[in-house]
Amino acid sequence: MDPFQYEPLQPNGNQIRLLCFSDDPGGQLSYTLKTFKLDECPPYEALSYTWGPALPTKIISLNERPHEVRENLGDFLDCVTRTGITILDGDGMLLRPTYLWVDQICIDQSSNGEKSHQVERMGEIYKQAQRVIVWLGCDDQDSDTAMRLIADISLIQGRIHREDFPNYLTFLAASFNKYKDDLPRLLADRQSLENFLHRPYWSRLWIVQEFVLAQDLLLVCGSHALMLTSLTTFIWVSGLPSWFSGHSIITFPSSVYSLFEARRGRKAGVKFSLPNLLRDFSAMECENPRDKVYGLLGLCDGNVQIDIDYDKPSDELFRDLFLTSNYIKCYSEGWFLQLAEEMGVKWNLPKPRWSTNFNE
Repeated sequence: MDPFQYEPLQPNGNQIRLLCFSDDPGGQLSYTLKTFKLDECPPYEALSYTWGPALPTKIISLNERPHEVRENLGDFLDCVTRTGITILDGDGMLLRPTYLWVDQICIDQSSNGEKSHQVERMGEIYKQAQRVIVWLGCDDQDSDTAMRLIADISLIQGRIHREDFPNYLTFLAASFNKYKDDLPRLLADRQSLENFLHRPYWSRLWIVQEFVLAQDLLLVCGSHALMLTSLTTFIWVSGLPSWFSGHSIITFPSSVYSLFEARRGRKAGVKFSLPNLLRDFSAMECENPRDKVYGLLGLCDGNVQIDIDYDKPSDELFRDLFLTSNYIKCYSEGWFLQLAEEMGVKWNLPKPRWSTNFNE
């Protein structure tokens, strides 16, 4: 049978594709891809995940035609469709998407033109989604232990509110007293929790805007899921001892802290500039060096004069970005030099002369 073939989207039609799931749980990996205008589409969820290596792949049925996807995405679809995903802190509810936006399927990856056009809309796509599903990968013993512990802590009855206490210190003391019986469990399962927080997902650049812009987030690992509020509670509880002893129970990757800080900042109305985003997140990983820039544009406030073009060489993108902006003052900072190197830029150090020292 011939493989699935994409019908082009209308260039100026503000269109997206959505993956439609079957009503048959436990069935085959068979889906329908439908096209909608973004402002007229049905409620949908969006997937935030890592692509993983190009091989091996899995075959799904898309509009009754075979279609190849990378293994990590195939694993997610398999869990949702066949195994079922239980929301641990949601009274045992199962995750049952109806419409899902996932870049690897909903964008024709063979067309640089369509990729450029759709990536420009990714910030809007993730903001409009009812919920973003974070796929952390298949489960293992460590992830099962970590997720169940995080869920248990979040389900402890009775909330403590800062405004009920005369000062922050008494609020911290009351919080510590509430959760103190659970701290030994955190310490005993520390390695499982740290392994969970060091999964490859947390190091990928594309997940930044997806995580920060989401209205709501659900964290999925294998056949289990957690609401974002549970992970937020866990981070708070695990850090309580540091206020009194100077030592945290769990060592968090800097990328996890940065994600939560950016999400909290956006909700508080903080404005994000591109140089600050590059400083904070450009060290994260992505397959295409152009995405060091493109993957953060959806978070930028104000009018950033950058056209997304996957036919443009990455060093030329870097040159255009810094020649046509006020970011040139950053050139001596470590993150800037590292970004330049990863995007293939060459100049004569120690002082770059932008108009003459860029090599083609």
